[in-house]
Amino acid sequence: MGPLAWTVFLCIVSSARSGDAIFDETDSATPCSASFSGYALEMLMVKLDHMQQSVLQLQIESAKQREEQADCKAHMTVGLDNMQQSFLELQTELAKQREEAAQNQKDILQSMHRWEDDVGRNLSRLQERSWQILTQILTNVTTKTNLLSYAPYPSCSDIWNVQPGAYIIQTNGASNSFMAYCQRDMIGKGIWLVIQIRFDGSLDFYRNWTEYRNGFGDIQKEFWIGLERLHQLTSGRPHELMVELRDFEGNYKFTIYTAFEIGSEAEQYKLKTLGAYHGTAGNSLSQHKNMKFTTYDRDNDQNSSENCARIRQGAWWYSNCVQSHLNGLYMSGDDSRSMNWLTFRNSYEGLAFSRMMIRPK
Repeated sequence: MGPLAWTVFLCIVSSARSGDAIFDETDSATPCSASFSGYALEMLMVKLDHMQQSVLQLQIESAKQREEQADCKAHMTVGLDNMQQSFLELQTELAKQREEAAQNQKDILQSMHRWEDDVGRNLSRLQERSWQILTQILTNVTTKTNLLSYAPYPSCSDIWNVQPGAYIIQTNGASNSFMAYCQRDMIGKGIWLVIQIRFDGSLDFYRNWTEYRNGFGDIQKEFWIGLERLHQLTSGRPHELMVELRDFEGNYKFTIYTAFEIGSEAEQYKLKTLGAYHGTAGNSLSQHKNMKFTTYDRDNDQNSSENCARIRQGAWWYSNCVQSHLNGLYMSGDDSRSMNWLTFRNSYEGLAFSRMMIRPK
């Protein structure tokens, strides 16, 4: 209660104690000297009780509101904590899903590589089996226009009085024979086994590891003999290599290397041996000695930032990246992606003709 209420209350109590029953306006001008009737005192006491009750009610209501505010604040805190926990759980779930997606992508790529390798192996077996069947058929043929072409030989050099054409070759260390093309070079150096030839750009040489391992093309046209056959041929006995080249203006040049050997697939078909050279085309292969073979899906080059096969659009024994590139794009013009031999004219000028041939020493 305020000061005025307390003053009134004290006056009432004082009057009650003195036994005054009637308020006399002439007795005193101060409130404390006033007197009240019993009814008036009762009414005043009722009002004071009511005021006290109201104050208590207000205090209770205020306390209740404070409790409600505290409860509301507590609920809001719990709600924010729950939201934060849910957000953290959502972040964790998203991170988990990203990891699962990355792992799924990795698994898919691995499955694709395994499938590609399986297809390549099956294709290789099919090709080898086809040559076996063809060899058996040709061996049993009684009427032959060229008897020499139907018997397997270790190399073209082992065929007596050989003429250019297709022959069955079976190396000493190989279990299966294959059809190869024997060809005389353009300067009368003798007979060779052709391992690569390009002359019109009809065959795409931007291919994957499996195709370069097994070989592709038609030996009567443009083709690549295959890295596995190259390994079988050159690892069994010493070989030499001849490279014949011609530009779009008709200029012919050649280079012969006195030794040439390709490693196994476990060695990534590395250019293991490359002997001394002589000829008119210059030496553009020595930089690639001891380099592993690289395709767009098998990066074995020494370029740490990118795959030379991808940026050069070919396949080769890249170092970082090329001085020769006979499996590049068939095109004219000075372009490092082209089928080129740097020392042919000290540029990356595209060539019109390329033929790689080997023979035992």
